[in-house]
Amino acid sequence: MNISIFHFLNNLTVNNSFFSNLAIFIATTFGILVLIFTFIFFVYKKDVRALFLVFGTTATAWIVTKILKTIFHMPRPFINLTDMHAFIMSGGYDSFPSNHATVFTALAVATFFFYKRFGFLLMFFALLIGLSRVVVGVHFPTDILAGFLVGFGVAYFVHRWRNLILAKMPKNL
Repeated sequence: MNISIFHFLNNLTVNNSFFSNLAIFIATTFGILVLIFTFIFFVYKKDVRALFLVFGTTATAWIVTKILKTIFHMPRPFINLTDMHAFIMSGGYDSFPSNHATVFTALAVATFFFYKRFGFLLMFFALLIGLSRVVVGVHFPTDILAGFLVGFGVAYFVHRWRNLILAKMPKNL
């Protein structure tokens, strides 16, 4: 099923250069713009505390993913499959879980805890980025799903941990 879904998504843009280029843009450059846009959003809101928590959560999720990649050491689709379209080639045996899916999900969920509407927008962006990584041929769907789960899990854990610490602090500080 993982391979079938991969082939379906990977073949979506093969005969259309506009959509192929759009998928490449979303899979690569768009994430940088999302990070900058999110940083500017928090600066505009003058919410330094949330800025540090959100980007700290995102960095933590990135570290967790790097550790998981070394444990699982899974090949990327262009290494495993011969009947696929590699629009970009990145990495080697570091496919699972997707770092992009993890980072942008953690960013979105952590932001959601402070600003619901903006968090939902970032969740949509995380979904686009994750799907585009399959379309361009650098991840399997299970890599993206695992990245979504890790990103959500890290953001939720950091949020709960923060709330537990705040609950134990004296009210007069």
